[in-house]
Amino acid sequence: MINDVNRMKREGRCVTKLLLRHMSLTQDSNKNLGSMVTQLKFLNELQERLKAPEGSSAILDDMIKIKEYLSDPAHLRLFIHGDVSSLSKDSWKELEGFPSLDNALPCSLPPIPPSYSQLLPTAYGQSLIAGVGGVESNYLTQCLPCITDYSHPDLPSIMIFAEYLATLEGPMWRQIRGMGLSYHYSLTASPETGHLTFVLYKSSQLVQAYEVARDIVVSHMIIT
Repeated sequence: MINDVNRMKREGRCVTKLLLRHMSLTQDSNKNLGSMVTQLKFLNELQERLKAPEGSSAILDDMIKIKEYLSDPAHLRLFIHGDVSSLSKDSWKELEGFPSLDNALPCSLPPIPPSYSQLLPTAYGQSLIAGVGGVESNYLTQCLPCITDYSHPDLPSIMIFAEYLATLEGPMWRQIRGMGLSYHYSLTASPETGHLTFVLYKSSQLVQAYEVARDIVVSHMIIT
């Protein structure tokens, strides 16, 4: 696993995501706690603990505690994704034979905070250029504040607009990848993170690719 971290340090995509998350998210967010920098520190400390006489048994005890916590039904959540309002009243009849869990499990789990709640006050307006040895290409990620409400009336229009620009054989495909400026590109809107994100990966002409992308977006906008 430590070797995997060292390999990821030489991948432009991984380094770009790491820097963006450290610049925009709180240090106790899942993205930062699970980052390769944090994991490398943890794995090195784990190696040192294993060298101690009682190290392996202590680590095993920790793993058992983690397993018990994760497998406890009181900590489980069930997510149902879909248009539940369109289901008929008979859709739930098959569940009538199951025992009720209302009294078996506590219903006091706090709601999971959305990812955008962990954004730093300084999440936007910063920029950073990093040189990474062994990376021969250019990588760019740019984020802007976007809609955080899944029910917002403008969200479908923004997501369709972004998908149209970045779709296969669409404007960006023809003028960015088709012209050899960047191998990968994307434009996405995420209410969960609160980001409108533009990405260029494996770009041979980063500045030119960015300028072309900007011109594409502006040319398709109706400014009133």
